[in-house]
Amino acid sequence: MTARFLIPVLAGLAAVGCTRLESDITGQFSKGVCALTDTLAIPDTVTVASYNMSIGYEVESLIASDLDNDTVAWHQAHRILDQYKASLPVERVQAMAEAIRARCPDLVGLQETERLKVTKGRTDIPDLPFLDSLLGYLARNATPECPARYRAISSPLNTTTRHAAPPDSLRYPALDLSFEEGNAILYDADAWTVAGDTLTTRFSDYLQTSILGQMMPSARALQQAAFWHVRGGRRVPYQVWNTHLEVLRGVRENQSAELANIASSNCDRTLHPGQILMGDLNDSAGSRTLNNLTQSWQDLWTLGRGTGEGLTCCASDGRLAVVASPTGGKSRRIDYVLSQGADTAWGLAHPLDSAVATPAGAVFPSDHNMVLGRLRFRIPAR
Repeated sequence: MTARFLIPVLAGLAAVGCTRLESDITGQFSKGVCALTDTLAIPDTVTVASYNMSIGYEVESLIASDLDNDTVAWHQAHRILDQYKASLPVERVQAMAEAIRARCPDLVGLQETERLKVTKGRTDIPDLPFLDSLLGYLARNATPECPARYRAISSPLNTTTRHAAPPDSLRYPALDLSFEEGNAILYDADAWTVAGDTLTTRFSDYLQTSILGQMMPSARALQQAAFWHVRGGRRVPYQVWNTHLEVLRGVRENQSAELANIASSNCDRTLHPGQILMGDLNDSAGSRTLNNLTQSWQDLWTLGRGTGEGLTCCASDGRLAVVASPTGGKSRRIDYVLSQGADTAWGLAHPLDSAVATPAGAVFPSDHNMVLGRLRFRIPAR
């Protein structure tokens, strides 16, 4: 770091009653690292999770290239709705909420916060906006062990509608439906205060694809929010990020490089806050996608010395109603919590890593596991 940045940082430490030798302050000197780590700062502990909620059906059904044909689209839309219904979306969201209440994380990065709505042609499909339903269930089911008031910062993406004419209009009704998914940052409003604007940045590299027969960009985006973690009269600054990278390797590698640049260039160099990144990165540790990030970010699983491979994806054969292994046959680790400024991690877990029993049958809450753990930061309070 140049002297013009170092001087106000040291002055800021003195202002809060901290005097440090330069060797006690680390983090800001490394390329791409924003967080200021003060070895004598009072530790601040944060429980963080990342979770892909899963749209509930095979994505290939949604982006099939021949859906511009009304007859094909009509049949395919009914297949999507049948798969969605069979995935028991109401029960899945309830299981997600129960797992969050049981663990009581401070922050959760959510991906695939779907809303699939039928406005004409079927009456058996629940109108279930995933995020609103999750928040509602959490609000109605607070516990003494987890009284947190959860709120969300939402970034809807890939909104589209479709009218599908039936093959025989005299025998079958037309089908009108809308689709939306996106990302959200869930936070405990009793302990976390949003500081300033929240931003959603769409990556410059993306796929052009068909969604319900309409050619459009497959939007992938990076959420950014500044927070104060308020505890015991202290305010500790954090920048929190959440994302879902593309499935195509070349695109997601470019997106991860862009993410690293955005995070570095958006560093608040008056605070040097702790940095937390949550997301479905669609790639494995050691890949170019992850290497673009781990030059300046630490992987929760590695920092906490997680046992085993930490696999998070993907359940069964893409269907969420249990038809195969009761543990889903996970084979990859693609969901992550990364950080800057944390020196210790523990309590690593994979809630929702197996099927749950419901009155309607056993179901995987998602085809992903949640990844969760506790991070200890040494960030100067303000």
